[in-house]
Amino acid sequence: MRLIEGKTQLPFPPRSCLVTGREDGPFIDFQVVIDRPEPTRLYLKTEIVEEAGKLVGMVPKKRVEELEDQLAEMRTGLENVQDTMKLTAELEELVGRERTAA
Repeated sequence: MRLIEGKTQLPFPPRSCLVTGREDGPFIDFQVVIDRPEPTRLYLKTEIVEEAGKLVGMVPKKRVEELEDQLAEMRTGLENVQDTMKLTAELEELVGRERTAA
């Protein structure tokens, strides 16, 4: 299998999605020949493949990317909280030393 961006890059007829008949990409080229009245290649639009994937519990790439972005933001927030806690602990230690020294 391979990803193909547009119909002009599809190497063999039909240069369209086997399910929708649409010619606008991107497509997944399954690199197999299907015997029908005449042999044809199996090309499916990526949206069709994503819909089929959802039926078996897969998560679309776009949703995964959104979740990765949210996770990165949360990591940054957590790092900021950890830095603040570390600075607070250091400050409390310094204040404690000053009190015992006085």
